[in-house]
Amino acid sequence: MIEVVGFGAALASFGALAVAMRRGLRRDVTLLLGSLLLLAALVSLRHALRLNGIVRSEHPGQYHLEMLQPLLWGFVMYSVIQAGVQRQIQEKTRSNRLLLSNLPQRIYCKDKHLTNISVNDAFARDVGMEAEQIVGKTDLELFSADAAQRYRADDLRVIESGEPHTRVEEKGTGEQTRIMEVCRIPVMDEGGRLTGLLGIVTDITERTRAQRELAKIEREEAAVLDSMSEAVVYLDEEMNIRWANNAAARVLETDPDGVSGSLCHQLWHSRDEPCHGCPAVEARASGEPAEGRVEMPDGKVWFIRAYPVYGPEEELLGIVEVAEDVTAEERAAAASAQLAAVVEASDDAIIGLTPDGTVTSWNPGAERIYGYKAEEFVGRNLEELMSTQLGRDLNLVFQRVLHGESRRHYETRTVTRDGRLIYASLTLSPIYDESGRVTGVSAIARDITEQVRLREELRMLSLVDTLTELHNRRGFFHLATQELKVATRIGESALLIFADVDNMKRINDTHGHPEGDRALIAAAEVLRETFRQSDVIGRVGGDEFAVLALDAKTTDRDEIMSRLEEAVRARNHRLNSPWDLSLSVGVARFNPRLSGTLDELMAAADALMYEHKRSKFDCRAPAPGR
Repeated sequence: MIEVVGFGAALASFGALAVAMRRGLRRDVTLLLGSLLLLAALVSLRHALRLNGIVRSEHPGQYHLEMLQPLLWGFVMYSVIQAGVQRQIQEKTRSNRLLLSNLPQRIYCKDKHLTNISVNDAFARDVGMEAEQIVGKTDLELFSADAAQRYRADDLRVIESGEPHTRVEEKGTGEQTRIMEVCRIPVMDEGGRLTGLLGIVTDITERTRAQRELAKIEREEAAVLDSMSEAVVYLDEEMNIRWANNAAARVLETDPDGVSGSLCHQLWHSRDEPCHGCPAVEARASGEPAEGRVEMPDGKVWFIRAYPVYGPEEELLGIVEVAEDVTAEERAAAASAQLAAVVEASDDAIIGLTPDGTVTSWNPGAERIYGYKAEEFVGRNLEELMSTQLGRDLNLVFQRVLHGESRRHYETRTVTRDGRLIYASLTLSPIYDESGRVTGVSAIARDITEQVRLREELRMLSLVDTLTELHNRRGFFHLATQELKVATRIGESALLIFADVDNMKRINDTHGHPEGDRALIAAAEVLRETFRQSDVIGRVGGDEFAVLALDAKTTDRDEIMSRLEEAVRARNHRLNSPWDLSLSVGVARFNPRLSGTLDELMAAADALMYEHKRSKFDCRAPAPGR
């Protein structure tokens, strides 16, 4: 019995402790509860022993004193634990306040009613008040009505959605303009209930101005950058060059593979240590984009932009460095030399033009594409390479370029010096002088004859039936629809002929599918022989064909039927096959005044074809086929 009582008391103590911890009670309360339960268990055990005569009290009242001892010890332990916890909270609060006070960002915290409950010193300075004066106030008491309403709308968006929200705002005007990034974050309690929001205001003025200045520089030099490449290299964290583009390799008078693996500062500056003030070094150290001008040992000055590259875990992988030669006294000569090298080595035709289209420069690529030597074409007008209509279209494009626009990938057809027809993709860009006035046009032409041929082949494959080499259903409907639009516009009639090969199933079943294919090919040949090249002929089904005959004012159904029957007889007489070709035909006329659709015309011709088929087989026993 004694063992049962003691074991039960201990088990109850630890069970209560486990339940308290699982329910998330504070650690100090949990320890107090556990201590009290354990002491109570021990007293219960002693009391059980006394009741059983094993332990006896020697003094009166000792039993009651022993009962009070667990409570006294519990209160002592609670007081000690509570004092330690309060010290930890106070120390953590002081640390957090010190951290927030020294942050450059403006930080504020509001309750769910949008009342400020805490702000850091930076926020208070920005508002122009003490932090204690701001606490307890709303935005309506701190800012102008318009600004307060705007801030409140953004705060309510976070409170209602429970999602963070970021906005970039500009304050002030002119040189005093400051650009601020405001990030609002919802604050949740331990139960996941929204209790307020945290606001972080960061001044991004300098970063934004640097980005805008960079964009301005790039826009001003856009025309030059269109015709030349910047030197681009990728550096790892140790400043080793992992890859370089052709422009960078040309500057170093080597090839891209020869650059890879070299240290940047050794290759460019012959130094053993990274260069002080190099934007790539600054970007590596700060993790932010950097830019600056760097003087090279040869006296040239380069404008370098460096961008850090991060991996999926936000670890720094390396730096992309973009360099452009901006040496003031040699810039024009260097740009001309580089452009000349590109022009001479390019497979594309690079042509300089005056505002009226007269050719001023003609590179070897132009000689290869068009067949004319530079001395043969410099001084002539570019329109001489084009047809009359294309020349007029090109002139319109040329005028837009002279007004500052660029035109890319303008497709032209040209006859070369030796009479070949070629296709070229033409890119036109304005050339500016120092005052910003357009003084000419740069034309870059690329021979795309092979691409056009392949494109046409692909188009034909999508529109042509491979067995009969007629238009397939898609090709027929596409072309016939366009022709009907033309016929409607000019008031011209047309005929839609729908033909079906008779007994195709019997031919396939009796003689095999190869013979069935021969029958379809024979039907296609008959249609080609009967109709003109300008008519649209297509295989629109397994054994069904359609023809759109234009300009059919004097042609009627009987004439069509007669010509087809004659062509079929000639074919059966000419070729020896185990079957005879037979066609059932329906002819519908297109009236341009009614502007019917191609589908309606096809349906009418199909119905007439079935009438023809029935009339042929009414006179004899039905033959298997359809």
